[in-house]
Amino acid sequence: MGKSRIVVVDALRGFALVGILLLHALEHFDFFWPATYNPAVLSGLDKIIHDVTFFIFAGKSYAIFSVLFGFSFYIQMRNQELKGIDFRGRFAWRLVLLLVLGYLHTLIYMGDILMIYAIMGLPLILFYKVPTRFLVLVAALLLLHVTRLYELVYSFIDTDFTIQRDWGDWTRASNTFGGGTFWEVVKHNTSFAIITKIKWTVASARVYQLFGLFVVGMLLGRTGYFENLESNKRKIWKNFFIGFIGMVLFQFVQKGLVNWITINDTQKSLITELAGIFTNMSMLVMWINGFILLYLRFKKAQIFENLSLYGKMSLTSYVTQPLIGVPLFYGYGFGLYQYLGNTLSFLYAVVFLLLQLMFCKVWFKYYTYGPLEWLWRALTYFNFNLKMKR
Repeated sequence: MGKSRIVVVDALRGFALVGILLLHALEHFDFFWPATYNPAVLSGLDKIIHDVTFFIFAGKSYAIFSVLFGFSFYIQMRNQELKGIDFRGRFAWRLVLLLVLGYLHTLIYMGDILMIYAIMGLPLILFYKVPTRFLVLVAALLLLHVTRLYELVYSFIDTDFTIQRDWGDWTRASNTFGGGTFWEVVKHNTSFAIITKIKWTVASARVYQLFGLFVVGMLLGRTGYFENLESNKRKIWKNFFIGFIGMVLFQFVQKGLVNWITINDTQKSLITELAGIFTNMSMLVMWINGFILLYLRFKKAQIFENLSLYGKMSLTSYVTQPLIGVPLFYGYGFGLYQYLGNTLSFLYAVVFLLLQLMFCKVWFKYYTYGPLEWLWRALTYFNFNLKMKR
């Protein structure tokens, strides 16, 4: 196998980054206070934009990003293995570097995912040689959310059972982001924010869902799913329809069935939560395969080239989104959270996206790697003479 990049994977990663940017902008970068001075005339459009954006991207963009993280791990390990190189130690060091970068990013932006990726990525090294059938079982157990299913079954056994989740102290976070100085935000993000993020990750079940998505990415790498698109076309269509049918069924359960059957509040909450999770997983399957089908049909379209460049610079693009957005929206900066509702925040994200795409296009005319991509690679191999220019 060659080492050339897989364009559809870069483009799909770019698509996920677009969704992440849109969601972060609408959330004011984990700062959920409503915009006090947002034009009232936009209130109706605000709701539409919020609902549509979250339905399309929430829980799916991060999931695509996670699947591709697992895929990239497999490709790196395989390519080095073909050269007779044991890459396990080097990859572990690579994750340590990602952890440090994630921590520095967290000082500015509480919602950083790089630290979590670095920590949860370490077990992938142990799973690289595991037989495929066992990996399928691991992914299924993690993505089926057996702990939530257990709670649901138990709620019918003990009708007094109630859900207990510790989501962390988001009120403290919002107060700090709205009224704190830059250094107060940094101080909060070095302590309470990390605790809140860990609690949220556990309470939302992302902690094991994330690793399940990593494993799915490994499996896609093993089967050559992205590398043999034409030969996999029938399978891609099949998976697209499976995802679509799953989305319809689980949406029916979430929006309709729970209101028609006689159950208590705990049971309704768990069924709604599980249906939402499985809706997102179904849409993940639908988006990945639908994206591939569009790529196969319109691969020469400019949008795929732009998205592939964006995805190729994914680390730099992801990190710079909050580095610019946080000072613009938080109280210590321009305080735009007070003025931009969903519509205006969405427009901000579109403008920022266009600027990022322009930067990527110009940058890759002269350089092989993105800025942070080059630094990460250079530190991985302890080689600062690594060729960066084309």
